[in-house]
Amino acid sequence: MADTGCMSRLTKEQMRSIEEKLAAFIQSEPQIASCFDSAPVDIFKIASNLGFGVFPADLPEHWEGFISITRRHSPGGKTIVFDSKLADDAAHVRFIVAHELGHYISARMSDRPTDNMQYISKRNMHRKERVRPQNEQEVDYLAAAMLMPKKRFEAEYRERRERGASLQSIILELAELFAVEDIAVIDRLDELELISAGD
Repeated sequence: MADTGCMSRLTKEQMRSIEEKLAAFIQSEPQIASCFDSAPVDIFKIASNLGFGVFPADLPEHWEGFISITRRHSPGGKTIVFDSKLADDAAHVRFIVAHELGHYISARMSDRPTDNMQYISKRNMHRKERVRPQNEQEVDYLAAAMLMPKKRFEAEYRERRERGASLQSIILELAELFAVEDIAVIDRLDELELISAGD
């Protein structure tokens, strides 16, 4: 593949593996399984059912959110914080919470310790880097897979395609249905190979 200077992407195998591990994780955590039964997925209930407190806070410039697991914070020591300046952008906040929760789930899926972990998400954190770190790509994919579960997302897309809706209207409808940003829908459509560059 030619070097285009763009960020690298996860392989199909890596994406498949994340989807499989997420499905196994959901199955192993019955208290969150029902959260995936309807759209939009209640990411705040998932966080709560996994023992996390989710709070807005006035964060430093360029910070979007963070996850912290220590005994000093909320009961159980699990906290997800998002920048209160973003509170009016519900879709963005949902993705931040899913992304932060993704760090925890990713660690659990990989049998890494989760008793003392912290991650900070910053705006445009990796824009200057030619290649976005692998773990951040995986966590972004995991967040999208949680917010737009594969089977439901594909079914909703195909139903709209069969009724003859334009791609633009499908993107807008799916963004509203799953309570995510338009670009998240476009990325998910591309990752699941439901659209191609020519669409």
